Amino acid sequence: MLQYSPAGQGQISERRRRLLIGNCPRQPDRRGFVADASGDYELAIVEFDDQGCYYERAQMAALADQVARLVRQDTDAVIVVFVHGWNHNADPLDAGLLGFRHVLSIAARHERQLNPARPRSILGIFVGWRGRTLFHPVLEYLTFWGRQAAGRRVAGGSVRELFGLLRRYRDARRAAGGCPLLAVIGHSFGGMIVYSVLSQSLIEYASSPDPQDSPRFADLVLLINPVLEATRYLPIYDILRRPGVPLHGHDTPPVFVCVSARNDWPDRILFPLGHAAARMMQRCRSRLERRCLGRTIGNIRPFRTHRLRGPVDGEMFSLTPTGNANRPGTPFWIVRAGSHVVDGHDGISHEPFQEFVGSLLFQHQGRTSHGTGPHSAA
Repeated sequence: MLQYSPAGQGQISERRRRLLIGNCPRQPDRRGFVADASGDYELAIVEFDDQGCYYERAQMAALADQVARLVRQDTDAVIVVFVHGWNHNADPLDAGLLGFRHVLSIAARHERQLNPARPRSILGIFVGWRGRTLFHPVLEYLTFWGRQAAGRRVAGGSVRELFGLLRRYRDARRAAGGCPLLAVIGHSFGGMIVYSVLSQSLIEYASSPDPQDSPRFADLVLLINPVLEATRYLPIYDILRRPGVPLHGHDTPPVFVCVSARNDWPDRILFPLGHAAARMMQRCRSRLERRCLGRTIGNIRPFRTHRLRGPVDGEMFSLTPTGNANRPGTPFWIVRAGSHVVDGHDGISHEPFQEFVGSLLFQHQGRTSHGTGPHSAA
């Protein structure tokens, strides 16, 4: 069982009151063996520094021991990874961490409904890094470009070891006939980190000639307001627009979902400002390529496949196709969200969006939990 060291939790709100403006070097309240446990799920936290190295190798060691135990016991798990973004960290009171815990509770609820006799264990992994550097309501916005550079360093660092550990677990369970589920979520610069690590496997999956093929790394990749240039998505968009038979069936659950808020002004203003000079030095072969320079994925209209609103007619959320779906049954979704679901550059703090994320996981739980192999609770 993962153990949690609560040292420093009570100091957080007091530190924030004292430090109205100042530098946040790291999360000093998260030392040593960092993990949490509750009745519905287990939560592990792994933190990285500005150079992309582990803050504490013991955090990764604790997670590796837990994953090894799952393999030894032939246990299938629903593993959900969350990489936070700009102006967030691994503070226990951080809105991103609190929202992620709620998502894990929703996933556990869906799993119990789907497999009441033998529900799979739920393991959440919160990837923390120095997304917040200043405690100030105005000056913190000046850190946007510096944190973008830090996120790029994190994407090329030890986080790849963590992702590799999870991929090996998924491969081992699938080879044994098990039914694991691996979902990776990234918010803001965390979305940039996730996409940087997993883009190759996503492109390989999109270009696969076998309709029965499955993603090489994760069952679901979800990006929320990713601070990621739209040109990075163009290779997948080009593949999905090729004429011919759809690569995947209509019942294929989404493999890649990018959700962007209508009123996300950092992505619409700060991001283009930081790329203005680079745009002047680049040449493009099409109007679409030129439009993608200096803009994020969700701000390119031809990419969008769905609209997300909520609450609607008594439901937490409403998801409707836009008519721009690249191909029938495509598992790649670019979703435009209303402010009642995702407000501004927010992550997963709104309940309608938390329910939406849970529903995405539920689609994959339904698909994976009816496999031929055994699965058991932890």
